[in-house]
Amino acid sequence: YGVKHTIWVDDLTVSGSYPIKKLSSAIRKIIQQEGFESHKEDIVYANQRQLVTGVVVNTKPNVRKEKRQEAERVIYKCEKVGIKEYLIQSGQQIKVKDFIKKINGALSSMLAIDEQKYRPLYQRWRLVTNGK
Repeated sequence: YGVKHTIWVDDLTVSGSYPIKKLSSAIRKIIQQEGFESHKEDIVYANQRQLVTGVVVNTKPNVRKEKRQEAERVIYKCEKVGIKEYLIQSGQQIKVKDFIKKINGALSSMLAIDEQKYRPLYQRWRLVTNGK
């Protein structure tokens, strides 16, 4: 049928030009024959938002909208009041240096997916942290 599959931990992704929906019961049967369990509610088709390991992969890899909006919101608030005041206002019990590492990590994963798109957000964060 000209389809390809990839496996990452417990996610199986099948793609190709053949309508995968027509193969879903056969694929599910193979999974079960091999001793694995398929969750019907976890099956996503081409016309739906496709998440693989937390990354939207429909047309091209992209950051989930919710993750992007959360990063933008946090950076905006930190720009306005500073990191320490943001942590106090948000009630987060985390050290400033650990919070900076956490946001750096989130932004690094976003840059790995689309550097051109997320570089400006990363640069704003660098200004907030004075390059830390």
